[in-house]
Amino acid sequence: MKVIWGKLGLVGKKGWDFDKDPCSGEGDWLSSVLCDCSFEFNTTCHVTELIIDYQNISTALPSEFTKLPHLQLLDLSRNYLRGTIPSEWATMRLSTLSLMGNRLSGLFPTALTRMTTLIDLMLRNCFHGPIPDYVKNLRNLKTLDLGFNNLNGEIPSSSSLLEMQSTCL
Repeated sequence: MKVIWGKLGLVGKKGWDFDKDPCSGEGDWLSSVLCDCSFEFNTTCHVTELIIDYQNISTALPSEFTKLPHLQLLDLSRNYLRGTIPSEWATMRLSTLSLMGNRLSGLFPTALTRMTTLIDLMLRNCFHGPIPDYVKNLRNLKTLDLGFNNLNGEIPSSSSLLEMQSTCL
């Protein structure tokens, strides 16, 4: 996890105890990192939720999040993340991904359409172009928020949409 913190520019940031294992219960992690310690007869813990919002992160999204195979919820909302979603993220098994309020851009990220475990996807950024038909591969999707993007086309019928606006900030 230290590699992820480093790529996000969080190492050394006050209020985060990067020298402590976030699953140990030690350090200042309780509101940002959630772990499940029920693996291998309650002897192994894995990070299942990461909430790193409002941290003024202004870098590209690191592909290293894929090294957290049990991660189910990732919230990187309201930072200044830029670029697009790494193609490696297609292997992640997230149920919730929130990237709202960043500066991510480009065409709709195809890596997301291979994340078939997604239930909630909040993607308010500056993506543009057509909404790909393969969004329908997200069969478990219950929430799809594409507001503030410059996307066009129709949402495939197997998806729901909370809100879609055509304004990119």
